[in-house]
Amino acid sequence: MLSSFRDHPAFQPDRPRVRQVEDLNDIRAVLPVEAADACLAVWRAMHLASAVPAALRALEELPAEMRAHVITMSAAITGPRRRAA
Repeated sequence: MLSSFRDHPAFQPDRPRVRQVEDLNDIRAVLPVEAADACLAVWRAMHLASAVPAALRALEELPAEMRAHVITMSAAITGPRRRAA
C-alpha cells in the first residue's frame, strides 16, 4: 500500500512521460472537488513536465484522509495498467 504520493508511479523518476501523464490523469480523476488547487496543479503537470514537482507538493499538502483516499483510488486505477504494461 502506498503511503505517500512520492511512492506513486506518477512520481517515479524513471517513469516514461507517456505513462506519467496517464498516472497523473488517474490522480486527477479521483481528486474531490474540494481539492481544486491540487487538481489544477496535476493538470499542469500533465501538460508540463517541469510542473510535476509542484503537483507533488500540492498533493502532499492535502488533508491526510483525503490524501489516503486519492492515493488508494488512483493506485487502484493505475495498478491493472501497470501489470499489463
